[in-house]
Amino acid sequence: AGRKAGSCYDAGGKCEGSRHEASALPDWKRSGSIPYCGIILNGRRSMKRNSTDTLMSDCCLCPRECHADRLKGRRGYCRAAAELIAARAALHMWEETCISGKNGSGTVFFSGCSLGCVFCQNHNISRAEVGKAITTERLAQIFLELQEQGAGNINLVTPTHYIPQIIEAIEWSRKLGLKLPDRKSVV
Repeated sequence: AGRKAGSCYDAGGKCEGSRHEASALPDWKRSGSIPYCGIILNGRRSMKRNSTDTLMSDCCLCPRECHADRLKGRRGYCRAAAELIAARAALHMWEETCISGKNGSGTVFFSGCSLGCVFCQNHNISRAEVGKAITTERLAQIFLELQEQGAGNINLVTPTHYIPQIIEAIEWSRKLGLKLPDRKSVV
């Protein structure tokens, strides 16, 4: 009783089964208005620099908030450990025109997913059965390669459980010349 859907916190603001304390929770977390404790906990910039290890050792990056210790190789509901796994990266032409644009969307399919849809068209990918381990640096290079191939944007498929690595890869690739999304390529 008192537990909000999609949250590990009870009505008093105390996390059920984790190390969070009610007094440390931001107002939005106590109110239950945003279910993602990992993404916005300390703000985007400080989250990347100060709490990536915390996020991965007590995972609450998605609304499932499973608290898996992904740094120790335990897999969350998404079936992912801390290592970044990408199943495919390529130009993708088969989305709506507003997404694919003229040259295609630079799509990166990440292995694992927190949804678990029974009708998933990417079942092997979303259930973490396929993919290759890559570094954050390699992900940044992939973003740049997709841009060089003419992608109008970067389209991330099931990325939530890799948010800390993705933020870092985007920041690196921006410093190296990533300019997407390209509004001119969208029809």
